[in-house]
Amino acid sequence: MIGSVYLAHFRLFSSQSASIDTSAQNKIAIEEISNQIRESVGVAGTCNTTNAPPGTSSTNDVLVLNLWPLVLGVPTNPVAGNSDCAVYTRNASNNFVKSVYLSNTLTSTRKAFTNKIIASNVQTVVFNYGDEVTKPNSAWVNVTLTTQPKNSKEKPFTQTVKVYLRNKPN
Repeated sequence: MIGSVYLAHFRLFSSQSASIDTSAQNKIAIEEISNQIRESVGVAGTCNTTNAPPGTSSTNDVLVLNLWPLVLGVPTNPVAGNSDCAVYTRNASNNFVKSVYLSNTLTSTRKAFTNKIIASNVQTVVFNYGDEVTKPNSAWVNVTLTTQPKNSKEKPFTQTVKVYLRNKPN
């Protein structure tokens, strides 16, 4: 009898712990992408750098952001659309990942990387834009992230945030 009570409490604790971990993971991912959106030049229709995968463009499940190139560590106004870009998407392993590709013409000191995992066990990622027709002119991006706790019996955790772009160049 004592064992069954202990086991029931252990299962409850494990379940709550998984839910708390998932909630915290979602919060960190949402905060990271929100900050990046606010600091970006704007939403890009496509990532125009040579090292980005061909056809990388903003859709409802992919977000491409133009980033200010860092020249000697200083954010520099992108000339003729030559900016670094960040790509957010969910990969085949159900991870929410970020990749950064550098400008073709400017010597950016930003670190390029691919597939940095921001959140795991992600069921869906949905991006909605302020201007659905011409995404590069969007004033805001709505991000919805749904994550399944490690214990698959638990209810998925969904978080949505609407982020306004604020650092567009002159």
